[in-house]
Amino acid sequence: VQQRPLPGFVADLTAAQSAAIAANPLVQRLSPDTQLKRAGSMIPWNLDRIDQPDLPLDNVYARRPSIAGARVYLLDSGVDATHPELTGRVEFGARFVPQIPADELQAALCTLHGTGMASLIAGKTMGVAPDTPIIDVSVLPCWEDETTTVSVLVEAFHWVLDRELPISPRRPSVVNLSLTGPHSDDLDEWITEIVENGIPVVTAAGNNSVDACSQSPASAKAAVTVAASGPDDKRPDFSNFGPCVDIRAPGVDVTSASSANHGLAMAASGTSASSAIVSGIVAANIAEAIGAKPADNLV
Repeated sequence: VQQRPLPGFVADLTAAQSAAIAANPLVQRLSPDTQLKRAGSMIPWNLDRIDQPDLPLDNVYARRPSIAGARVYLLDSGVDATHPELTGRVEFGARFVPQIPADELQAALCTLHGTGMASLIAGKTMGVAPDTPIIDVSVLPCWEDETTTVSVLVEAFHWVLDRELPISPRRPSVVNLSLTGPHSDDLDEWITEIVENGIPVVTAAGNNSVDACSQSPASAKAAVTVAASGPDDKRPDFSNFGPCVDIRAPGVDVTSASSANHGLAMAASGTSASSAIVSGIVAANIAEAIGAKPADNLV
């Protein structure tokens, strides 16, 4: 029996004991001590969704730590490594586009996309695999439209291979490409080169509501091409589709970190987010899978 400052008590009772106490004229009311829970999940829906096969969501995410040494090469706009979600999780790799401006606000806006993607992969509370190191490789310049070129990506691919191939034993690694553009045979062939050297490549399907086979890097057969899904498991209107898509992952209003405001999460929509989430899953599974096909690393 637990005594309370309010008139009454809490006790574990049998049915017979409950009936006897309820019949006592000195007892005003006997009620079950029912359980309550928070109104709304503290777990972002995109994390909640990926650790269970079916709806409805259960407000739980069982994190699976990645194997020591797995890392994700994030080819993106750069990452704000000072963000609390990413402290100690980001290693600067290389920059293949102009430097971020010195202005603090502009710099934060420049890394907005890359920081969000990094947080979905390895964020302390937002990430699929929070102990996965992120290698920051800047391929998207700090311009308003943040466009890059195939030649810049090829240069970055060269850098990744030059860094990884001499290492023995090889380290499990993943390349994430949360970007999209017109179809390019050159880009697709280079992705095949990366994958044939034992590094899975995960890429966004694109946000044009067209056949992903018409886009690159989404059309690369060697890549894991990721389309978006919403909380209802349906494809949102913006997501590309078609036979080049290998898997769908949350891509509508997913919770990610903002380099523009460390204290405020942002809701991001797009196959960029879907790709980052799957990259985190692959990184968590990649363990001893060097040389395996990328799809072998999916759950």
